[in-house]
Amino acid sequence: MKGYWNMVRASIYKYRHSKLAAVHILVPFLAIAAFGGYYSYSPWSLDEKISVYLQAVAMVFPFLISAVIAIVYENEKSAGGFQMMLSNPYKRAVSHLAGLTVLMAMGLFSCLFAILGLGAILSVVNGASFFFAFYMKASIWLFLSNISVYILLYILCFSLGHGVCLAGGIVGTLLSPLLLMGIGDTLWYYIPFSYGGRISMYHFYQAFQKISNPLMKADLQKGTLIGTIVTALFIVFFFCWSTNWQGAGKRENAE
Repeated sequence: MKGYWNMVRASIYKYRHSKLAAVHILVPFLAIAAFGGYYSYSPWSLDEKISVYLQAVAMVFPFLISAVIAIVYENEKSAGGFQMMLSNPYKRAVSHLAGLTVLMAMGLFSCLFAILGLGAILSVVNGASFFFAFYMKASIWLFLSNISVYILLYILCFSLGHGVCLAGGIVGTLLSPLLLMGIGDTLWYYIPFSYGGRISMYHFYQAFQKISNPLMKADLQKGTLIGTIVTALFIVFFFCWSTNWQGAGKRENAE
């Protein structure tokens, strides 16, 4: 554990002196400014404003995850071709886990900032109550729902290169709204890109529209259970993959 925390501190130092810190602050700030500005004169109801914003955040999350992982990848690649990761005194799995942990912690911060920030704007613009408990839960659910996406895109990036990672993020962002529709009713349990949108919207319906449909509740429970199993399997695979990681894959080397 000492080695892990040493690597976490090292990752914090590296990320703090890169573009990552700015990205995790600037992106949610711009989202709050854009939506808050529009919502200041929009005729939509409060429920509609919150619903659309949650869907938008869930939709772009996969691409933003791929973008920040690509930045980490390029930083490590430029630092002697991953030599800092390959030559550290700890196991490679520890190095990867520490870096991914810090990335996810920054992602959680961005989620909280984006959703609580918009909630604060709405409380001022609409004169509505500040639903702190809901916004906190929505942020945490959205983040937890994307852990498997973080792992998947991280593995793709450090195995096949940043181009494949970014493509995966784009695909995830395109799939997310589609899987919120009827086409995703039977598929969303098995596709990690859908978890954020589906789960956050189910909680929104329960909190704001007081919908207690037994079928919706059963669907949420099933999705949460399968999503938890999928995420656990991704974590196990991540440890197996990172333990045997040898640096950039052949595809990236060829580039």
